[in-house]
Amino acid sequence: MLTLLRPDCRPGLGSTSSGNIIAAWTKESSRLTIECLPNDKVRWVLSHFIDNIRESAAGEAHLTRLNIVLAPYNQKQWFSDC
Repeated sequence: MLTLLRPDCRPGLGSTSSGNIIAAWTKESSRLTIECLPNDKVRWVLSHFIDNIRESAAGEAHLTRLNIVLAPYNQKQWFSDC
C-alpha cells in the first residue's frame, strides 16, 4: 500500500488481532487510518474538520482506487503536508 501511495509523511504502523497491517496518519485534529485487507483491498476511516465542523467517513475500496476515494477529503493533508 505504501509503495503505491508514496506518501511523504510516514504513518504510524500496527497490526490487527487477525494480522492485517494498519497505517495511521494524524495531522493536527485530522486522522486517517487504513487497514490492509487480503486481495489488495483496504478499509479506511477518517475524521477531519471543515470550517470547524467535524466530518468523518469510512469505507472499503481496492487499493488502486484509494487516492480517488480519498480525494474529496484532501488526502494531501496526511500524505504530503508533513
